[in-house]
Amino acid sequence: MTFTGTVWLWPGENPWHFVSLPPALADDLEARAAEQITRFGMIPVEVRSGGATWETSVVPDKESATYLLPLKKAIRARLGCTEGSAVSIELRVRSTRPRT
Repeated sequence: MTFTGTVWLWPGENPWHFVSLPPALADDLEARAAEQITRFGMIPVEVRSGGATWETSVVPDKESATYLLPLKKAIRARLGCTEGSAVSIELRVRSTRPRT
């Protein structure tokens, strides 16, 4: 799944940078990841962007009815992005189930 999103800052005591998934893509991701969704609603994903690849989880956001992709400082530095930057993202659902 690929999309382009804008980096934004969630203010608070511990501010975080996120990219919001487009709602239609979030619905598709949720359907594909039904067996991987954690009890807190997070979906484990592998992310590719700007030559970087990392593993994280997207977080559900009821207020915006989508999922949020967190961007740690090290990832933002590697991508050269800041608040307001447009970033191209490729997501793949990660399996968290043990292999048999």
